[in-house]
Amino acid sequence: MAELIKGQATPQQTFQSTRPHGARREPVLFEHFGSLQGGSIQQINGINDEVRKNWNRITEPRYLIQLSNNASKESQLVSLLHELVHLYCGHLSTPDENWWPDRPGLSLAVKEFEAESVAYIVCSRAGIKNQSKLYLADYLQKNNEIPEISFDHVMKAAFLIENMGQKILPPRTGKKAAKQFN
Repeated sequence: MAELIKGQATPQQTFQSTRPHGARREPVLFEHFGSLQGGSIQQINGINDEVRKNWNRITEPRYLIQLSNNASKESQLVSLLHELVHLYCGHLSTPDENWWPDRPGLSLAVKEFEAESVAYIVCSRAGIKNQSKLYLADYLQKNNEIPEISFDHVMKAAFLIENMGQKILPPRTGKKAAKQFN
């Protein structure tokens, strides 16, 4: 995923760095979403105490990411980053709060504003064209205020995704995992 920093990564290359964090162990799936949706991420299996206890031994996929098959490579990459933010900001729950936060009960406005904020930060710094700035500006014009997002989680997710752009990160385990996000 080192190409992400130069704006040259494909979604498949970017996805390689998500595997230690429980993303599907197959290439990103491409679906027809229409023109208004670039992708989605969902938890495949619920995260219960048994799953948390055996997280590093589970070989089945934990999350499914789907991207629009009719978008450009650049748009697919931005959509992938946006969907990963939902994971790393805790919008889908977490197997271990030392890895990323557990915040599944947030409003849709908060989740989307956080995801677009990180996409804007990462893509702008990497020189990747994206529509996040327009989304954020449109939201502010309609609502006159920023939703109650966590700037801390936004910046940590941006940092993590930028690190994934430089190297494939090792699987998260024990206390070492806590240092990666906290």
